Amino acid sequence: GSPPLPLGKSSTKKFTTTYRNANQKAKGLMFQLQAGDDGDVTIEKISFKTKDNRATNVKVYFKLGSYQSFPRSGRNRNGWGAPVFNGVPYRISGGFREAAFNEALVIPKGEVASFYLEGKKEIMFERGKQEFVVAEDLEDFKIFTGSADKKAFDKKMMNANFFGEFTYYTYREAARVTSTPSLQPSSSPSELPTIPPSVLPSNLPSLPPSSPKPSTSFSPSHAPIIAPSMVPSVPPSLVPSTSPSGSPSLPPRSSPTSKGINKGNNANQKAK
Repeated sequence: GSPPLPLGKSSTKKFTTTYRNANQKAKGLMFQLQAGDDGDVTIEKISFKTKDNRATNVKVYFKLGSYQSFPRSGRNRNGWGAPVFNGVPYRISGGFREAAFNEALVIPKGEVASFYLEGKKEIMFERGKQEFVVAEDLEDFKIFTGSADKKAFDKKMMNANFFGEFTYYTYREAARVTSTPSLQPSSSPSELPTIPPSVLPSNLPSLPPSSPKPSTSFSPSHAPIIAPSMVPSVPPSLVPSTSPSGSPSLPPRSSPTSKGINKGNNANQKAK
């Protein structure tokens, strides 16, 4: 297929309603559209059929919101504001009359907008089953069953399905915004973090801890065994063995000799 257009703008599209039994006519017809959730819908032209395909002056009204909430449920001309088209639509292929807008009509994504077609001669449409029910479900927007007035902005005549064409394009701002973040994070984070962690953490920590940690486990085992066995064994064996054995043994040997000395002194005194 063709490459996508930049900035989220689509190519110009044309949609023709699927109704083919457009045998009803009225001078007033209103209906509403809802833009899809993916992007804004910008309508450049609207086409429809008139009675006997005759040239006639047509006014097209456009307003954001559902006409159900407008004054008199859309049947008050002043509630619509100035018409976005007022003139004789051009005749195009398929028996349609085309009204081109001086300024394109924008329906923001997800929002509802309403149209009212007023003709001096009748506009053709198909009878609808139930008002405000989806009649056409496209990817870009939905069209709902509307209402027809025998005379413009007069009382309701019947439910009506719009029969005609839309020339439009979509603008998907979300596609433009998300394209930049999706490309940048996917390339830089995926490549940069994966290479350094796989090489540096996996190889470096595995080698150093394996060699030094066993060596540290040996050093504590040798240090406590050698130090306590050598140091305590030498001082206690040398110091207590000489000092206690020498000092206590001398006094008992000298005390008996002192008694002998005392006996000698007593004998000398008696001899005197």
